[in-house]
Amino acid sequence: MLTQKDNTGNSEGSGPVPPIDAYIAPWALPNEEIPLHLTWKREVFSEIRLILPKSFRLKGLENVESFETDGTVVRILSTKRAKASEVMHFGAVITYPDLPKNLAVGGKIAVEFWNDGRLAHTIELVARVFRPTMQILEVPKALVIGEGTTPQDIPLRLRYVGFGDIRLRIAVRVGGRLVSQGESLVYELLKRLRSAGLNLDEPDTEKPTNVGTKSAFRVEPEYVREVVAELQKKVDEGLTPSEELDAEALEDLKDWLAEARTKEQYAQVLYGRVREFIVDILVDLLARRPISSVTLSDARTKVRTSIRAPITRIDLELHYADKLENEYEPVLVSFSVEDRRRENSPFQLDVPIVIEEMEDRSFLDVVGMNVEMVS
Repeated sequence: MLTQKDNTGNSEGSGPVPPIDAYIAPWALPNEEIPLHLTWKREVFSEIRLILPKSFRLKGLENVESFETDGTVVRILSTKRAKASEVMHFGAVITYPDLPKNLAVGGKIAVEFWNDGRLAHTIELVARVFRPTMQILEVPKALVIGEGTTPQDIPLRLRYVGFGDIRLRIAVRVGGRLVSQGESLVYELLKRLRSAGLNLDEPDTEKPTNVGTKSAFRVEPEYVREVVAELQKKVDEGLTPSEELDAEALEDLKDWLAEARTKEQYAQVLYGRVREFIVDILVDLLARRPISSVTLSDARTKVRTSIRAPITRIDLELHYADKLENEYEPVLVSFSVEDRRRENSPFQLDVPIVIEEMEDRSFLDVVGMNVEMVS
């Protein structure tokens, strides 16, 4: 009698055979390794054939001494005997190297057991591959640019469908030119340091940092030192873009750091403030995380550009990748711009993009789902 541990296959054949247990991983992402293995009590087969769909690839074999393959059919001619045991087994690792168009695809894998040129039994396994998908449910009908005013924000309603965690990045184009910009941790720290009005003579040791949500975060001292080193490098070498810190702000920070280095308590003050701001930023990022399956590459993405001629359209691109760094086809959407300026004077457009709602339709019970079978 043939048996399987996960009910993903069936068997056929006749004649007495030892019990065979077969297992395959219940799901995987594209390009993720899919392990399978079979075990039986004693060796009675002269050959085992592993037959794969053309769209799957063999990455490796386990406990196999000799084999032949043409890519889709693997002829296992001998397996290694288990020491001090009669239990025999072999395993394989396969992958689905393409990015499926559909949310779920599957492939039938046959394992044939042969004796002296005759097929004794067949076990069929199903490899299931799932992918995530982002969808745009709603964007503003139009963005209004008034005389001397800046729009409030660009609200988006999105939907996540499928399986697996993703990292989402939003890009914005005006007239084909990329005008979106994210805010890195170091740039955000620089701006917060400047606006904090630090007093180097009186380190802020009394202000509590583990309040409420902040108590969930512990920032390692080594990480703080790395961030401070990167922060000092950007200021000393003038590496901060003018859109993030203007020339006056950059000079203020250079003077502040120069003065700080002459103080005995410099390290204590600077490291303490940076650690405090890092915790504040982490709390902020946590609040901005749309759903558990989606992480934003830039917690704050802005449309930032200087315009003179009227603009009539803004194009959004939603780029996303899963945890294996599979980059999926971006979602594209456009909306109109209503430019109410009386004259085509220079205008700095600085508009944050806000995800107002993220609808979560992630797959939960993937084992029982029907999938489209591929060859």
